[in-house]
Amino acid sequence: SQSYISFLLTIINFYLIYKIAKHFELDNQKSLLLAVFFVFGSVFTPLLALPASWYFAQVVAATLLIWAIYEFLNKRRYFLIGFALALATATRFNLIFASLFFFFYLFKKPLNIINIIKFVSPIILSVAILSIYNYQRFGNALETGYNLQIIYDQADSRRAEGLFSLKHIPANIYYMLFQGPEPVLKDKSHNLSPPYITFNNYGLSLFFISPILFLIFRANYKKDLIKNCATTIIFMLLPIITYYGIGQKQVSFRYALDFFPFIFLIIADTTKKVSIKFKEGSSNLDLEN
Repeated sequence: SQSYISFLLTIINFYLIYKIAKHFELDNQKSLLLAVFFVFGSVFTPLLALPASWYFAQVVAATLLIWAIYEFLNKRRYFLIGFALALATATRFNLIFASLFFFFYLFKKPLNIINIIKFVSPIILSVAILSIYNYQRFGNALETGYNLQIIYDQADSRRAEGLFSLKHIPANIYYMLFQGPEPVLKDKSHNLSPPYITFNNYGLSLFFISPILFLIFRANYKKDLIKNCATTIIFMLLPIITYYGIGQKQVSFRYALDFFPFIFLIIADTTKKVSIKFKEGSSNLDLEN
């Protein structure tokens, strides 16, 4: 049953996210809160909870990327980092763009050719296996099958504009950043009925489902780590926002999970500027000047 594996992945991700937060010298309270945010209060949550094979693939890929980041921040064994990223790429091919983050450090002088070889070897092997697999399935190493899916209605109309196209950017940006909840109407009178608000199948803005993301505007983008995360996110965004799919059906913009671990790194670093005080069961979060 998928739910058993998902539960195991929940535990693994909670632990890894907590340990990554601790790497930023955050106290136990902040580290636990950030782990709770990622696992139970982000785009990761509905993908973990809902039983669908395509959601499950995203959770697996995200877990592998988080493992790669955890290894990078700790022992930095580049073969294991490359191996984790190779498995993530085999699960969702666009995660190959996540390798850019690690290249920023691998190509710093003085170059360590051995580490570069250790990192890229499993990724190259993964791409080669996928290419052979695609050739055996479709007679074309570059055909992934997304052009051949049987789809209907709006999705079919969008794909007619191109599997990847600049025309898809406005819709993807809108649903990722701006889409809010919709009213639950009782009838034509426009009176509301419980639960009063809902969302459509294209989901909610990332900022609506996770208001903590507003902390990215307080990040110090002059720091190498933050700058490298931001650059990697931009490159990972390019195939996502030009893709016809949008992610429907979803609770929030689910393709954002591909780069969400790097957003978490930015949030974790920025959380140093946040003071958190608990009083009588309630919490008060204040940004320090």
